[in-house]
Amino acid sequence: MSYRNLEDIDQKIILTTIRLAGLYPPNHFSTREIASECRISEYVIFDHFKSKDNLIAESVKHISEAVKDCLINSVKENPTPEHAFFALIDFYLAHKDFNRFALNYCPAFPQYDKNDNFAFFESDSKKTVFPHFSSFKVHEGVSPFATWCFFIREATSFSSLLIEKRLPDNEKTRETMFNIVYHGFKYYKPE
Repeated sequence: MSYRNLEDIDQKIILTTIRLAGLYPPNHFSTREIASECRISEYVIFDHFKSKDNLIAESVKHISEAVKDCLINSVKENPTPEHAFFALIDFYLAHKDFNRFALNYCPAFPQYDKNDNFAFFESDSKKTVFPHFSSFKVHEGVSPFATWCFFIREATSFSSLLIEKRLPDNEKTRETMFNIVYHGFKYYKPE
């Protein structure tokens, strides 16, 4: 495969990283595998990204931008938490590789150990996303950022259950999951 410019190569490397990194547990894939899939030399990856950690960080940023765009557009269309939750689920259903990668590397998940990326995630979220979600109120004393992380984690995890077909993707399932996330388990009443 030939590439017209550096951006094409970077894009291919990032999308391949997202796909491969989502197939394995965290850090159980290699730049050699990425290079092989992209049909480039492994040195090209290091020339463009300098390290595997930088490549992962750029892949996280790529997904974060796409998720932010999805959520901001959903709030412009309908400024309710429910609409944003379903928009994120639909985004992940359309981008399954992004979902798998996010489960392993999204800074909103506690197992993620890159503090510098988490600090960027928090700062960037507050700057770019929070202004669009001003109508979403949280209880006094509750951190809006912690609520945001919870929202992202739960929507990402729920999307994974739909992708893996562990839950049926229907209106009742979606409504139940949204209500559990938004209102807590007090909403859930077994039949």
